[in-house]
Amino acid sequence: KSKSVDLSTIPLTYGSQYKWYVVVYANGLVDSSEDRFFTYNVPSITPPTLSSPANNVQINSAITTFSWTHPYNDEYELIIKTPGNTEMYRSGRMSSKSKSVDLSTIPLTYGSQYKWYVVVYANGLVDSSEDRYFTYNVAGITPPTLSSPANNTQINSASTTFSWSHPYNDQYELIIKTTGGSVKYQSGKITTKSKTVNLSTIPLDSGSTYKWYVVVYANGLVDSSEDRYFTYNYQEQGWVSVSQGITIPASVILDKDFHISAMLKESSGYQKTFKNLLIEIQREDGTLVAHTCQPRTTPVIIPPYGSYTFSCSGRLSGSNPTGNYKAIVKGYHTDHWFDFDTTGTGVNPKTFSVTGSQGRADIVAGISVSSPVTLGRNFDIHFDLQEISGAPVTYERIKLSIYTSNNNHIFDFATKDNISFDPYAVQSFTVTNNIYESYPPGDYIAKLQGKINGVWHDLLPRWAGTNSVQFHATKSNNPEVKMPRKYYFNTDQPINSEYPTIILTHGMQKSVDQNTALTQSHFDELWTSFQPNGAARLIRNALANKNVNIIQFVWQDAYQGLKGYNKEAAAVPTAASRLAKYLYEKLGSNYNKDIHFIGHSLGVPVSTLAARLFVGRAKHVTKMQLTALD
Repeated sequence: KSKSVDLSTIPLTYGSQYKWYVVVYANGLVDSSEDRFFTYNVPSITPPTLSSPANNVQINSAITTFSWTHPYNDEYELIIKTPGNTEMYRSGRMSSKSKSVDLSTIPLTYGSQYKWYVVVYANGLVDSSEDRYFTYNVAGITPPTLSSPANNTQINSASTTFSWSHPYNDQYELIIKTTGGSVKYQSGKITTKSKTVNLSTIPLDSGSTYKWYVVVYANGLVDSSEDRYFTYNYQEQGWVSVSQGITIPASVILDKDFHISAMLKESSGYQKTFKNLLIEIQREDGTLVAHTCQPRTTPVIIPPYGSYTFSCSGRLSGSNPTGNYKAIVKGYHTDHWFDFDTTGTGVNPKTFSVTGSQGRADIVAGISVSSPVTLGRNFDIHFDLQEISGAPVTYERIKLSIYTSNNNHIFDFATKDNISFDPYAVQSFTVTNNIYESYPPGDYIAKLQGKINGVWHDLLPRWAGTNSVQFHATKSNNPEVKMPRKYYFNTDQPINSEYPTIILTHGMQKSVDQNTALTQSHFDELWTSFQPNGAARLIRNALANKNVNIIQFVWQDAYQGLKGYNKEAAAVPTAASRLAKYLYEKLGSNYNKDIHFIGHSLGVPVSTLAARLFVGRAKHVTKMQLTALD
């Protein structure tokens, strides 16, 4: 007198009204109850429609994509079974409407038939698609069978051939590992069924046990053979020594790069392999300081009677003491480091000295050339150098090399030898020489270099400086012509190094003939003059009761007018250098009074550079003041 019914299977329509009643059958009679009504409010669910692969297909690829359609975005599950409903694969719930499956990993059986369908989960209901069938035609993969060497064998030679058999011609890879699983060798994919390997170049450690196996790649599948083990008992007989070097500077400077090298030679006629090589730096007492020329990522193999040269750059920190050190060439073979013996001209260890940090002089205000330059006539090249690292330095020689405009070297102008700089000291140089009349007129280049420890280095520019300058040389039609003086220092009383000093420097002026010397009238016209309304005279009157040097500095390159501004600006470093040199000559390196630079227009950068150059050498100046006038 009751009946449970799955209304969804009738099926009923969600939201619709239905009636139900019960019919009774008795004594050949039929009757029915009253009608009752209900509304069906259970949501319906639409099953997925399978798309691919088609029904009853042959699947020939291990990796296959199963796809389906559905009008909603619900959760789905792909299921693969045997025709007898043995489940082989279940994807788990997912929101996508396709799934790529590697059927070889399930695994399925070659030539067998399977069915697949998709289950949908929605609104607490479950439904599934129709079934589709496929035949799995992806051949299985057969692992290789190892042939040689036998398992647990002793290998006593450097080169060994590993071989295996396989019923197909696929791709293979030989792999050698430690017993702990660390890879020592991989052949990469090969098509042969054997591989000869020089085990000494891997390298393997004599007396250690390793395992080997072969991987096969076929039909998108991978499988491998069983493992076999061997003990490597080969001892290389080669003998390697330091045959040349160690080459290293006799004196190494702290915090400076140095070059070091050595040559190794095999002398017994047998190959020798090293896992690593290095040159070790020790103090005289054996304290380790540094390792150079290492590490290496691949072994170093030296063939019979062969040689191997290795070199690198090193640097010793300034925290190390000065004194005697030694460099030792070391090799790593089997499981330990050792020092090489020597043969021929080889030295191991090599003793060398280490000295304190060495300074460096830079060009601080460019290189200036007196112009015009006339072939066959002397001209001046001027430059200023300053030690900038805070350590003393001595140059064996400083030279100016002259090149043509296309960089052909023709000759050198050399300054004096053995030029020493104290920390931060400034020195000025003027080199006077000429270019022979036999050279053609045109553009030339002067480059500045210094030699330390027998090695020439380009002197580096600092601030406005450069390490080369280009200039033009012409032939003279009047061999007797003389260039006018270009820098003037006017004072109203002798310079006294016991007095404070004031320097007045003008800026750009109206153009005058650069081949004609300036006269007193030019000086008197300047705002810096000693005329009654000139700045020099007004300062003197204001300081009538004080002893003070007042200098009017006049530089003729500023007399080129507005159109010559670029030439005037280019002459600033040279003018500043000449002013600083004059002050140094008059006041001396021990000058310990106040000094005040006053400049206007281009006279400001002249004053600024001159102040820096002078104070760089006269380190006892009590106060330096710079006034810039617009």
